Amino acid sequence: MSWAYIFRRLSLTAVTLLVVSAVTYGLIAIAPGDPAELVLQKQLGQPPTSQQVETFRAEHGLDDPIHWQYLHWLGDLLQGDLGRSYYHERSVSELLFDRLPVTVRLAAGGLAVSLAVSLPTGILSAARPRGLADHLSQAVALLGVAMPNFWLGYLLIFAFSLKLGLTPVYGSGTLAHLVLPSITLGTGLAAIQTRLLRATLRDTLDAEFVTAARTRGLRERFVVGKHALRNALLPLLTVVGLQLGFVLSGAVVVEVVFQRPGLGTTLVDAIFDRNYPVVQGVTLLAGVLFVSVNTVTDLAYGLVDPRIDVGGDPV
Repeated sequence: MSWAYIFRRLSLTAVTLLVVSAVTYGLIAIAPGDPAELVLQKQLGQPPTSQQVETFRAEHGLDDPIHWQYLHWLGDLLQGDLGRSYYHERSVSELLFDRLPVTVRLAAGGLAVSLAVSLPTGILSAARPRGLADHLSQAVALLGVAMPNFWLGYLLIFAFSLKLGLTPVYGSGTLAHLVLPSITLGTGLAAIQTRLLRATLRDTLDAEFVTAARTRGLRERFVVGKHALRNALLPLLTVVGLQLGFVLSGAVVVEVVFQRPGLGTTLVDAIFDRNYPVVQGVTLLAGVLFVSVNTVTDLAYGLVDPRIDVGGDPV
């Protein structure tokens, strides 16, 4: 890997995060509702006076033009300060890193479920095309892609929590709280991964080097697992990296359905409350996580297939 490649990736990351933060700040600014009035009314329990609104706006810099507000926020960010939440009386950094582990656990659980389902299903479907297992896996994958997460989540809550009493309904903190959210999140991921793995593995099994391995008398299990699967994993690795980036960005729907206090619910609450510093902080952290995961995915190509020179000069 060349230093030029690393510099290009870091430069692209910085530009991407800058654009994301600017667009987010602009969208918040044009949203209806005065954050000063909304925050004060929620804190006081009654409509605030005009003097209270003016004082709040002056204290938080909301009476400045939007471009100055953004530049002030950007200047504080360069000093490591994400600001303070309007409601929680704490810094945005403390709030986000308090909520981040909840989302990370959900992302890891969902990814584990998806791989546990997609890898054996995709391999079996590709190894025995047009068989019963192949038709069943494609039907289940299609259903998983089409099924909304919130519908599946409420269905699982009704069946396993309310009817059978096997898992908690809402919240986080124990492994039991993680089971249903992980299944809800992992089902949609597994559907995409299964279809992709089946398609790429079928193409690989028809390749000449696989045919040559078979002619040498190697067992089919060894041919699929040792030769074909390694080449078929590269597209899957790309998709998993992209999916993990999106999942770490919040898993908003799943967190809201199961009322998990992660980044997703934090972002939703902050948007409705016009809590500008928290919205900007979650967006920035999500962007950093997304770009970081995709960078690690690119680097992992070389581990899966040593023939790939990540960031190397073209031959």
